[in-house]
Formats: sequence, structure tokens, C-alpha cells
Amino acid sequence: MKKNSDKISAMLLAFCISFAIPNAVLGDNEDSKVALHRLEPVVVTATRTPTKLSYITRSVSVIDASDIKNSPAYSVEELLRYALGVDIMQRGPYGVQADSGIRGSTFSQVLILVNGIRVNDPQTAHHNFDLGLTLQDIERIEILRGHGSSLYGADAFGGIINIITKKPDKVKYADISYGEYNTSLINGGFSEKRGSFGTSFSLEKKKSDGYRYDTDFDITTLSSNSTLNLPDLGSLNFLVGYTDKEFGANDFYGAYPSKEWTDTVFMSMGSELKNGILKPNIFYRKHRDKYMLDISKPDWYVNHHTTNVYGAELQSCIPLGVLGNLILGGEGVKEEIESSVLGDHNAFRAAVYAENESLFADKFILNLGIRGDHHSIYGMEWAPSVSAGWRFSSFMLRSSVGRTFRAPSFTELYYKSPANLGNPNLKPENAWSYELGADYYHSEDRLRFGITSFRRNEVNLIDWIKKDVSFPQWKAENITKAQIAGIETTLKITPINSLDTLINYTFTESHAMENKNYISKYALNYPRHQFGIKVGYRFPFGVQVVTESSYKERAKEKGYVLLDARISKRFSRLEIYIEETNILGTEYQDIKGVPMPGRWFKGGLKVIL
Repeated sequence: MKKNSDKISAMLLAFCISFAIPNAVLGDNEDSKVALHRLEPVVVTATRTPTKLSYITRSVSVIDASDIKNSPAYSVEELLRYALGVDIMQRGPYGVQADSGIRGSTFSQVLILVNGIRVNDPQTAHHNFDLGLTLQDIERIEILRGHGSSLYGADAFGGIINIITKKPDKVKYADISYGEYNTSLINGGFSEKRGSFGTSFSLEKKKSDGYRYDTDFDITTLSSNSTLNLPDLGSLNFLVGYTDKEFGANDFYGAYPSKEWTDTVFMSMGSELKNGILKPNIFYRKHRDKYMLDISKPDWYVNHHTTNVYGAELQSCIPLGVLGNLILGGEGVKEEIESSVLGDHNAFRAAVYAENESLFADKFILNLGIRGDHHSIYGMEWAPSVSAGWRFSSFMLRSSVGRTFRAPSFTELYYKSPANLGNPNLKPENAWSYELGADYYHSEDRLRFGITSFRRNEVNLIDWIKKDVSFPQWKAENITKAQIAGIETTLKITPINSLDTLINYTFTESHAMENKNYISKYALNYPRHQFGIKVGYRFPFGVQVVTESSYKERAKEKGYVLLDARISKRFSRLEIYIEETNILGTEYQDIKGVPMPGRWFKGGLKVIL
């Protein structure tokens, strides 16, 4: 099997190279004689109102529907691996479990949203990507780098990842793939729209024997999204998602052959009344987690956790004429946990926020925001922010400053195991973030370039630490201070309709004031250098090739290179594809002690009706 895999890898790589150069030189082919109709992306995460990307005063990027469709990825986490400044730390492929960092943040310092609603898990951020969505459900993913607490509250230190779902349309689809290690994926669904009512449904099953001992998985996801347009009033949306996971967790949280079972329910109901002037939302998330530390001793150490999150939000938009729009809102969230190890706890958060963005002479943009969050345990936290931009020709100069904060998770406070020990005396983290950048946007969106320098001064940073390697447990502690700084740059080029190229680079440097006195589990495991290239080629006769390559070098560790590729061929409503991840067979670990897969070949077909 190993020899066959090597042959397939060589053939796939040769195919990519042989077709890349000729088509780049020859230019447009028969399938791309008609110029692509390119519209400037409109984003909603960087401000509370939809705004064109060239008017955004923050560092933002978008993974759109085309990127999702053509990527050799099977989960949101895998999609984000090549995004600018995003550090995805996987414990397993296909969305088994992964942590995310942005701009050197810890995995707990990134806020995950679905349609603008926070879905971070109060037990632990390890569960933040248990979403109840398939990739087929997602229209785009917006990534806001830097501070975001003035907009969305706690946890937005490194940035925000906002997953925006598709609106119902008329389509039916089925996707089946199979790969090495007896890995299979079956995905199907439909979307219908009749008059003012639309609904969609999707079902996905991912299963594998695993690439090494105790890395098998079985993941089932169901989701439904319905919309109702109300004449002269607005629209109503109802989203529900469910995910059930069973997976081998070998070395995930210690040197044990572990097992984990999780299931998640997420529901939200929201509306936009009177053209967005009033936006009420209610939401609910339930997450259950069973963790067995050692499958060879099934009765030795088993955890059961259940979290419930209930929330409601009301936002209004008040037009101010030449002064733009004033956004006013409030939010209330109740978090509960019942746990065999952590105990039973709850917390309540209430928040009010305001934001105003003004555009003067179509050149100067000023955004002011402030949010106050009251936590039932830690009291009041204020998060002000100011950002400004100056547009001239196709350029934008921008800068921003803002305050962020985060309360400890229930795991950081109360967890006790042979490998980890929580600390009920932890204080909330807080930080001031600064950035200065410039962007260039081509009028037809064929060229985009951006460069940003950033800095974050953190106080009471929470990390899991050991005094030395002889200590049996990691313990959660507040680090007095930490400083994170760096620079990021991105370049997107579409010189011809058949060729897309995206190049990203991020350099990050972190200094924790007490880092000489302990061993860090998370805070100092950031990537100093991240470099990524994504290239897409559209050939004649419906053939398309996408290659994604990256280099990552973590602090005090040797760097490594990854290369993935996907080749697809369209036959009317049928698409056949082959994919391979880690073509170079690189041996690497996103998280210390958890080896990731080598070459992994898959193939499949998709039918769209």
C-alpha cells in the first residue's frame, strides 16, 4: 500500500506541475473566454453593517464559496489552515478536533461566530469547532484579525472567525468519496425556495479506521436552514445543526490511548425587520462530552460534561445622514455546566454596545465602538475601539486600537486529572491591541495586496504550565504580562480568468515576562513564520487543479512544509475528483505529542441537480 501511495503521489504532483506552466503561459482557454464577472466582496464581521472590503479599516480576509468548493478540505478547520495569520492546530483530520490561534494568540483567544452569533464553548475552546454544519452549508468565512471585543464581546484577542451560512436556493446534491485507511465520506442534501419561503437540509457521514492506533473516527452531522420573507416587514431565519463525534484521542491531552464522544446541538432564530433597522436574535447551544483517558483501563478515569448556553440579542440601526449609521445593541447570555469532574457551575453575562462608522468625502473613514460586558463572577469589562482609514485612488491606509478581554473557561477553573489541574483563583485576561496597515484593490478585483503591522500587550494571560519536566501535571496560571507583535502580508492575483494565486506571510514574536521560570503548554507554541501559497487553474473541458502549500515554523521548533492538491473534472451535473493531502509525506505535529498523518489519498464524485 505504501508503494502504491508513493506512485499516486508522484503522478498527482507531476500532473499539477505539467499543466500549471503551459496554461499560465497560454492564457485564457475555451472554458474561460467569457470574462468573469467580479464583484467586490461585502463583509459584515469588521463592522456591524455590510461594508465593501475596500472600505474596511481593519485586516480582513474572506474564504468564499468558490474557495470552499475547490479546496481539498473536509472541515472548517482544514479550510482555515492556509488563511492569513491563522494557526490551525489539529489533533486529527476531517474535523475530529482542532484549536485555532490568530496573530500568536492561544486557542482560547479566538472568537468563533455563526452568522454573527458566538458559539465558543464555555467548558473549553477545544470544542469551539463542534458546529453542526457541513461545508456544503457555508457561503463564506470571514476572518477579522486583531481586537474584536468592542463588537462581539469576550475572547476576541487574536481575532474573529465568522462562518456565514448559505441562504436556501433550488439545488440538490450528493457527494461520495473514499480514501486510504478505509476513510469514507457521504454527504447529501437539498435546498428549495418557493415564493417567500425557503428551506435547506444536509446530512453528512465521515468515517475512518485512522492513520495510526487509536485515531479512528465516526462523525455524523445534520443541519437545516429556513428563511421566510415578510412583505413590508423584513425576514425571519431559523437555523439548527447537530453533530455527533466518536473518535480515538491518542495522546490528545496526555500520553494515553484515549477515547472521546461529543455531540452538539446549535439553534438560532433571528430576523431583520424594516430593512435591517431592527435585528432580534435568540440562540441555544448544548454540548455533551464523554472522555475516557485510557481505553485499556475503561473504568479508571472517565469524564462526563454537559454545557448549555442560552442567549438573546437585540440590535438597532439609526441612520445619521452624513455621519453614517449608529448601531445600538444589547445581549444576554447564560452559561451552565454539569460535570462529573468540574462540578456544576453557571455564569451570566449581560452587555450593551454602540458603534458608529462615518465616511467623509468618500475618502476618510472613522469607526468608533464601545462595549460593556458584566460578568456575574468577574464584574464589568469595557472594550472601546477606534479605527480610521484614508482612501486615495485604489489605496487604503488604515489603523486601529482596541481593548479585549476573556474570562477563564470552566476547564481552566475547575479541571482535575492525572495530566491537568485547573485553578479557581484565575483572573480574566485583558489586552490592548494596535495595528497599522495599507491595502491596494484593483478596480476589477484582479489584484489585492495588503500589509499590516500589529502589537498586543496582554495582562493576566492564562496558560497551562509546568515548573519543570518532572512535574506530572500541567496547571492553569495567570502570566503577569505578555507582548505579541508581528507583521502580515497578503497578495491575491488573477492575471487571467483561468488562473488564481494567493500568497500569505505572517511573522510573529511573543515575549512572556516570566517565560524563563516555567514550561508553556500553549502560549509559547505560536508560529513565528507562516507562509502559504494557493494556486487554482481552470483548464479546458471542465478540468480544474488547486494546489495549496505552506511552511510553518513554531517558536523553538524546526519548520515544515505541507503540500495538498485537488484535481476535478466536470461532466455537466457530475464532478469527479481526486485529492491528496501532505503529498511530500512530511512528519509534523501541530500540537506537541500528537503526530499528524502522512500522505493521504482520496477520490470521489459529486452530483448536483
